[in-house]
Amino acid sequence: MKIKKKILLTAGLSIALLGVQSGPSYAESSLFKDVPVTFWGYKSIKWSVDNKIVDGYPDGTFKPGQPVKRDEFIAMLIRAYQPSDLKFSDDSAGWAAPYLNYWTKLGWEAGANTALSRGEVAQILSHAAGKNYTIDDSVNYVLDTGIAQGKEDKSFEGFKKDDSVNRAEAVAFIERLKQYNAKLEPKGGGPTIAYTNTKHHFTVQVPAQWEGKYNVETETYKDSAMEAYHFYNKANREYGGLIFTISVWPKDKWNEESEEISKIIRISKVGERGDRVFTLSFPSDVQYRPDDEKLKAAYLSMYEDVKNQLVVFKLDK
Repeated sequence: MKIKKKILLTAGLSIALLGVQSGPSYAESSLFKDVPVTFWGYKSIKWSVDNKIVDGYPDGTFKPGQPVKRDEFIAMLIRAYQPSDLKFSDDSAGWAAPYLNYWTKLGWEAGANTALSRGEVAQILSHAAGKNYTIDDSVNYVLDTGIAQGKEDKSFEGFKKDDSVNRAEAVAFIERLKQYNAKLEPKGGGPTIAYTNTKHHFTVQVPAQWEGKYNVETETYKDSAMEAYHFYNKANREYGGLIFTISVWPKDKWNEESEEISKIIRISKVGERGDRVFTLSFPSDVQYRPDDEKLKAAYLSMYEDVKNQLVVFKLDK
């Protein structure tokens, strides 16, 4: 009995030792000798390599601080989305040709192949989301949506739009865009869906990605006989969520009150039929939860679509 007990104890100790020796290693090793795991952009670099967006150099480095040229950034951006209609041909036109051709197919200009500034990258990112913005507006857009956090702080000045972009920053920008925007958008915003009002015979075309994310609520003002159709972002309805309003006015009331109303809110006339005037207006206060980045981004994405004229009002014939 003593011999059996000794054998069992020895076997148990052997199994225990094997378990210790074969257990997982919790110390992650770096992918590249110039990118330690403590480097601020390590996770984004690993993500870009794992997803075959970019690779390192033969000498085992990534060169995270190396400036990025326009062709390189556009290629990385398109690789991140792996579009099924990206076509490759012979190499006579250069390695970047398929990516630049795809970018121009979306309606965007490739531009000169020079080192990019952070502002130029912000503009490419806004274009990828379907927004035809200037550089300054693009900087505000990527900051507002959380695609960028800024270089010194999360402000227009802190973004440092004139500084150059390096490889580490480039893949970090693209990773955040991919989390925010599910696909590359063509110039003009791509496919649309429609809200149709049968009472006043008008249609509002909105981007297809709004599907299931908005609702329309009606309000009637007895004193002015005006009807308002409020378009809300569902996710932020608890915090307001109003994106814009289409209002139907008696023509005489609009003529009488438009000047005063225009001093209070952003409103513009978008159509007229018979004795009715149709207007589009924006809310004058914050309509989303500002301390929740996801809710804020959900609202601002739709609000920016309206500002970027991707929401179209039409009077039906």
